[in-house]
Amino acid sequence: MLSIVSAIFDPLGLLAPMTLRAKAIVQSLCRRKFGWDEAIPQIDHDEWQRWILNLPCLENVRISRCFQPKYFSILKNIQLHVFSDGSETGYGACAYLRITDENDNTACCLVLGKSRLAPIKQASIPRLELCGAVVSCRLYAMLKEELDLKVDKVVFWTDSMIILGYINNTSRRFKTFVGNRISYIHEMTSPEQWHYIDSSSNPADIASRGIDPGDKTSISFWLNGPDYLAQDESTWPKFVNINDIADDDSEIKRDVAINTTGVYTGLTIGDIINHYSYWNRLLRAFAWLQRFVTYCRSQNKNEQNCEDLKLAEIQNATHEIVRYVQKINFQQEIKDLLKGNAVKKEQQISYA
Repeated sequence: MLSIVSAIFDPLGLLAPMTLRAKAIVQSLCRRKFGWDEAIPQIDHDEWQRWILNLPCLENVRISRCFQPKYFSILKNIQLHVFSDGSETGYGACAYLRITDENDNTACCLVLGKSRLAPIKQASIPRLELCGAVVSCRLYAMLKEELDLKVDKVVFWTDSMIILGYINNTSRRFKTFVGNRISYIHEMTSPEQWHYIDSSSNPADIASRGIDPGDKTSISFWLNGPDYLAQDESTWPKFVNINDIADDDSEIKRDVAINTTGVYTGLTIGDIINHYSYWNRLLRAFAWLQRFVTYCRSQNKNEQNCEDLKLAEIQNATHEIVRYVQKINFQQEIKDLLKGNAVKKEQQISYA
């Protein structure tokens, strides 16, 4: 099975939807851990045989190597339209050239296609559609380098409103998987280039789901693109309003706020001491603070003492400061004295 699938040489991905079906069968067998020499279930065998029987139909597929039809005159407008889509089976993209000559003749043809299977590890549909959008950007990057034509306009199409919301987002932050791919899309394109198209008119829907080699209608749609591309731009799908990203979207990175709570212990004597570098200023400031505390504790708030500091207040401030400094620097000694124990010789103070 692998040998037959790999034998189809298709570097431009022009037959990508037709080979995706066979690749999906092989992936399904690998997911169920079938060995190389094991017989496959009958249901998979029948599906494989249907694909094999229709495979010769690809011999009838004809693709012109020249993008410009023979009856065209001088070209006046060249556009590149890139479609993308994703499904449970896979994701893919396809690029079409839309050319118009001086006589207003218009033609559209497939230039490049790509189909990839969805990963074995299950992924959400929006993620697969986003992967399809990334593939469409890569196709555009390749054509920008290799295509020997001056493209006047580039348009990207998707049938996913969620992806359009992601691309047009300017305020929300995404998780790593989505964020990296949206950044790449923004590097390669601008949000104004992306437009919505319904699934029935999206040829990339074929690239993401696959088709049988004998499905002539789908193959024609795949090779020529949607009908509206061959018509005037006034007939193209109208612009739709893009809804904001839902708050409960699983791809949104939540903003985490961390609040810390601190306990205010108030102003201490140590804070006041460290604030002043002069002893006299410290004494006067501490004395004024003590007078203010006395006023706050008094019952009669009308009696305000605005006189100069008295000697007793200065002496009381000195006493409180010295007592605080002793308490901080001689903690162990004070504990020993209060318990009636002797002060050890190695301590900073001892009995006279």
